[in-house]
Amino acid sequence: MRGISPVIASIMLLLLAVAAVGGSWVFVQRIQATTTTSGAGQAELIREKAAITIAVDLLTVVDNGGSDDTMTVKLANAGGTSAKTTRLTLENATNSPYSNTTTLIILPNTFSDYIVVIPNAIDVKNFCPTGTFIKVTVYSDAAVPIRDYPIECKY
Repeated sequence: MRGISPVIASIMLLLLAVAAVGGSWVFVQRIQATTTTSGAGQAELIREKAAITIAVDLLTVVDNGGSDDTMTVKLANAGGTSAKTTRLTLENATNSPYSNTTTLIILPNTFSDYIVVIPNAIDVKNFCPTGTFIKVTVYSDAAVPIRDYPIECKY
């Protein structure tokens, strides 16, 4: 009984090597296509977030006596795209935070008022005494804040 000739063995090894290289190439192409597809929206999201330029222009405090008080924060969008704010956090000098989660869309080159309702249980004049500063943090869709702003409490 005779074995496989060296020529046939060489051809089989060559075909096996070509199949392995071809399979590896298909595998790499699929991974590359999946990565490109999942990352395509991320670049646009980063570009969109970079275009958001929100600035706090004014803080107005209204003490409504027996009912809930309000703090109105005037936000300015100097960017070229609409900005969507999802949360605003107020933090006073004693690091007591108060957060409000109202979604507000600010058109490019416009101002919008973000009204924060302070419950009656919190005395707004103790939370933000005249002459002290309060830190206003504006959040967009992401959990990372756009920016922190120190604003003086005035009545």
